[in-house]
Amino acid sequence: MKYLTLNTHSWNEVDWVGSFKTVFEFMMKESPDVICLQEVNQLRKGTMGSPEGVVDACFRAILPPLHQYPVSDVGTMDRYRPVQDEIAIRMDNYAKLLVWALAMNEQAYYWTWALAHIGYEQFDEGVAILSKQDFTAEQIVMSDPMWKYHDYQRRVAVKAVFEEDQRVVYSGHFSWWESDHTGFEHEWNILNQDRQQYANGEQLLFGDFNQIADQRGAGYDYIRQTAPDLRDSYKVSPVVIGDATIPGDIDGWHGQSTPKRIDYAWVNNKVAIERHETVFDGENYPTVSDHFGILVATK
Repeated sequence: MKYLTLNTHSWNEVDWVGSFKTVFEFMMKESPDVICLQEVNQLRKGTMGSPEGVVDACFRAILPPLHQYPVSDVGTMDRYRPVQDEIAIRMDNYAKLLVWALAMNEQAYYWTWALAHIGYEQFDEGVAILSKQDFTAEQIVMSDPMWKYHDYQRRVAVKAVFEEDQRVVYSGHFSWWESDHTGFEHEWNILNQDRQQYANGEQLLFGDFNQIADQRGAGYDYIRQTAPDLRDSYKVSPVVIGDATIPGDIDGWHGQSTPKRIDYAWVNNKVAIERHETVFDGENYPTVSDHFGILVATK
């Protein structure tokens, strides 16, 4: 199976139409079985911009000339798997629009989206999972309950449970390493506890962890200490292509001059990794975000 994780940056990209087109073309060619996305946005009601304008611009980029996007969303919401605390899914929701575009090209995905917080003062921002196989979805609020929707510190993950083959997949967007019992440490403890109920099956945890792989005494080491059964796909794959997942100085990592690995695919020992590949890094597909993606193949 093939799994993709990507912090999309969604409609916050300067060339958001071009980025969406590149991601769509990647999906059509590579056809991942499961797609985990972070910073999945939709315009908030009353903010600048038009959801209809976003949809029209994206479809004009990927459809033949003079072809307008269809009135029907080709059953996209029929394949949506809701989570608790959901809000209205708008037509310009990045995950919905991607599922919609793929369905028009005979690539059907089930999907879910969990709202985290307001992003950049104009977006509903969250995390998503797309899958060719149906699943049950659930949201995990990882941050302290004191942080509400209007606080950017509110962090969530979403999980897809595949009961028939005893497999669970998480997509999460974490905070930075701050201090004991706050930020990443608190969020990881919540997610780590949640996964214990799936100890007998396959576990795959994807996302923007915001933890530098070679920084000792911080989040990466904390994962290894508290979850010794999990393995970093980059470390255990027999085939590794690429390295860093951010180029250096990006939002949240200002002043950083060197590329870093902060996005991961963590798997338990029931998952056999065959290939770990960095994508959307400018060499292996054009960049589409301030993060690069990871494509993982399993046996």
